[in-house]
Amino acid sequence: MDQSVFLSYSRHNLYLATRVGSDLTRAGCPGIWFDQLSIPVNEDWEREIEKGIASHDTFVLLWSLEASESAHVQKEYEIAKRNERKIVVILIAGTVGQMPPDLQKLQFIDFTRNYDQGLSALLNWLGIAEPIESPFDLIKTSATHTDAVKTLQISRPQVWFVQDPSRSAAERRRTFVKFPILSSGYSTSWLISDSQKDLELQPELYFVLRFTDDGYRDSVQEVLDYLVLNGIQPQIVFVEGPRNAEGRYDLPDEGAHVWHDAVELVSRLIRMVGGSHTLHFFLHAPQALSFAVASTFTAFQKYHVYNLDRDQSLVNRYQCVFSKPQRS
Repeated sequence: MDQSVFLSYSRHNLYLATRVGSDLTRAGCPGIWFDQLSIPVNEDWEREIEKGIASHDTFVLLWSLEASESAHVQKEYEIAKRNERKIVVILIAGTVGQMPPDLQKLQFIDFTRNYDQGLSALLNWLGIAEPIESPFDLIKTSATHTDAVKTLQISRPQVWFVQDPSRSAAERRRTFVKFPILSSGYSTSWLISDSQKDLELQPELYFVLRFTDDGYRDSVQEVLDYLVLNGIQPQIVFVEGPRNAEGRYDLPDEGAHVWHDAVELVSRLIRMVGGSHTLHFFLHAPQALSFAVASTFTAFQKYHVYNLDRDQSLVNRYQCVFSKPQRS
């Protein structure tokens, strides 16, 4: 029998919690409690938490080191035990050995190596046997943007508008739409593609990695504008890292596991979309992370790395600082 779900997580893991909640909804989970959506404005937070846990069949705990240290998550877990809810632990960061002993005794599902396999195991555990299409399934079948938005149940897709000087005045404004790809414990990624083209990977892929915040409005918009002004037909894989309490991109100084998670996400993405594609990298990241990420794509046949210089005009804002040409 399908089970309703209460999601418990640390704010440090909001990306993955949001993705899990979205995918459970798509899979037809009869009820999902997710605090971003389930607590009405001005309601008593603790009272709503108590009601939410008591009124849902299953308590799904997204475990990470930060969740283990969160007073809110610990309190939710204690309420779930007191209400004798079914409890399943999703390992989204760290190792099983790092879990508290009482959690190690519970049913747990590993999401750290393969999100889709982890999601499938969670759906089976919840009694939801019918699989759902992943974003990569849609890419493989070259779905239209309209079909992809409908299948992924994206109510308000984020879009970017770019003025293309190579087109006629009537067709000059181009629209790019964002679709989820992979999420990890602390980072997430999106495919940003021209709305007039089917959702399939182009031969030239442009990776934009955003892990630092210099206050500039939108690095995706900036790269899209730069590419179109230079006559390039872009498709962007956007990877964004963790944000701090002020909403700014910020990798923690004392968080080696978070940095490792970021590199692993980029590595998995490249393995999934690499192949014969030419890869272009725009790195908005600390130098140490950029070097670590670079080691994940050096095995590919052809790639280019770009450096940002905002003292230049937009059309010259990025300079290619390293290239690995195609071997003959």
